[in-house]
Amino acid sequence: VSCSDSLSISKTSLKKALYIYQRDEYDEGMQVHSTPIHIEDIEQYDDTVTATVLYNLGLTLVDHGRNDEALEYFDKSLAYCRKSESLTGEINPIAIFHNLGFCCYRLGKYDKAMHFYQQALVTVCEVLGRGELELAHTLNCMAVLYFHSSNSDVEKAMEMFEKSLEIQKRHLGARSKSVA
Repeated sequence: VSCSDSLSISKTSLKKALYIYQRDEYDEGMQVHSTPIHIEDIEQYDDTVTATVLYNLGLTLVDHGRNDEALEYFDKSLAYCRKSESLTGEINPIAIFHNLGFCCYRLGKYDKAMHFYQQALVTVCEVLGRGELELAHTLNCMAVLYFHSSNSDVEKAMEMFEKSLEIQKRHLGARSKSVA
């Protein structure tokens, strides 16, 4: 890099910094909806909205590795989901049970995780009849827990893995990424 190239880079950097500084002066007026909704105030919304917001907060905490805190939000989301008239929308108890199970799994609480996946299984099979792919996902998660638990049941894990794989192949095709 020559001296003239270095000078050119410096001028470009300076122009960019000046632009960002000038733009930042107007940011305050652009952030009309930047005040967070407090969890205590969220109860004024309908149960489905509340369940969704709490669920999304739980997902955000999972993304940041804060599984203990995420458990609390998923648990609250489940309570609102159960109060809601529509249990078959985007936010449903199966997704919440899976996330509760996943958080417990990440925290090494395998028995508690299994409890949540069993609740998901019951919900898939009896309550909502959500379909075979939901069943396959739930069986797969339970198989992982059987495999990793202190009293590992490899036979049971393999049985569930195979059932899950069979269902996924049937619905997604043998060459699907999920099947792989």
